[in-house]
Amino acid sequence: MGITRSSNVTIEGNDLSNATTALSITASSDILVDANNIQSNAQGLILNNTANVQVFHNNFLNNTLQAQDTNSTQNVWDNSYPSGGNFWSDYSGVDNCSGPQQNICPSPDGIGDTPYTFNNNQDNYPLMQLFAPDPPAAVATAGGGGGGGGGGRPTLRT
Repeated sequence: MGITRSSNVTIEGNDLSNATTALSITASSDILVDANNIQSNAQGLILNNTANVQVFHNNFLNNTLQAQDTNSTQNVWDNSYPSGGNFWSDYSGVDNCSGPQQNICPSPDGIGDTPYTFNNNQDNYPLMQLFAPDPPAAVATAGGGGGGGGGGRPTLRT
């Protein structure tokens, strides 16, 4: 799946697997990527020249390259504490503590105590277990319909 030169798009509830690149977002802004399973791809999620992309509550499972974020500004790879970030199958951290700084110990909270880092980016609150998104549905919606000027946020589900 690819998104290019777009804004105000939500990508949620998809199973993206067994592809060269599961999801590529280029030259786009104000994108929400949540509740997706991104599994067994050569490349998981690729962000290039993007701004204000929020990525959280996704499961990154066994992709050769889990994620890459280059030439981008103000992208966020988690939904703060206590909501958390993403599940990463190659995350090797532990969960002994809790709190926004993960410094209330011992008190595990299902969020890793150290960030998941990749190519100069990080998920500050990696999930320790798979996120359980709603089942995928084949739906694509855009605009407000009915001739009232629209203005809705498109949602992509495959």
